[in-house]
Amino acid sequence: DHVASAFAAAIAACSKGGRPDKAASILERMEKSGINPTVDVFDAAILACRPVVKRRDEPGKEGEGLQMAELLFHRMRKLRLQPQTSTYNAVLAVMADFGGMGEKALDLLGQANFTPNVYTF
Repeated sequence: DHVASAFAAAIAACSKGGRPDKAASILERMEKSGINPTVDVFDAAILACRPVVKRRDEPGKEGEGLQMAELLFHRMRKLRLQPQTSTYNAVLAVMADFGGMGEKALDLLGQANFTPNVYTF
């Protein structure tokens, strides 16, 4: 469907631009329009959090990207979408960028039912 593809492209652009706030907003509009987001769409939205995490030294940015990634991950689960290896890799990348998240990352992996790939490690 062209509309779903347009939403997905907009979220992917937010990911490239490091705008998780915009990605989350578009995701919300997508859902309100009756279009179910896919795992790939959530992956892109989660990856949009990475640049924000990397700018966490800016006033008001502390933890913002990490919190948004966690919210998106939980929202995905609430919609009963099964996270894929790519999803876990995206969340782990955000955690790695934030730093000091080793134990939380291990907890996430312990709860997960996925097969790690070369990008996971």
